[in-house]
Amino acid sequence: MDPSTGIILNDEMDDFSTTNQTNGFGLRPSPNNKIVPRKRPLSSTSATIIENNGHVELVIGGSGGSRILTAVLQVIINVLDFDMRLDQAVDAPRLHHQLLPHELGVDPLFPACITHQLAALGHVIVPHGHGKSVVQAVQRLPDGLMHAVSDARKHGLAAGY
Repeated sequence: MDPSTGIILNDEMDDFSTTNQTNGFGLRPSPNNKIVPRKRPLSSTSATIIENNGHVELVIGGSGGSRILTAVLQVIINVLDFDMRLDQAVDAPRLHHQLLPHELGVDPLFPACITHQLAALGHVIVPHGHGKSVVQAVQRLPDGLMHAVSDARKHGLAAGY
């Protein structure tokens, strides 16, 4: 938000709640997130820096509204817990559930055997179009080199200078 004019930049008005209207991500309006002068909207922005013994190991963030948190978290889990290379972790198919609406969004390339098991457990499976959320990340490799990845779901490109 511009401090002198109060104008919110970068399409942030869409992050506010509108009375009696769910947003484009299916989130219901919240009275705590109503539009009022000089207020910043709630946001799912989750830029994350992961350190190991005081050294930056991974920097990651994303776009995609309410899907940002699940996308960023799944990439972090893929890198740190499943030892995937950063490009593999970012490219991996993802799931998303935001409580309401009661449905599990699934990337088109998610393994059908898993989605069938989830449906058998009672999950309402809804295919998500490719590119609903995207992640950008930079990882410091053990040899000190930096590896940057931009999610191909929106034709991103990592560039270093």
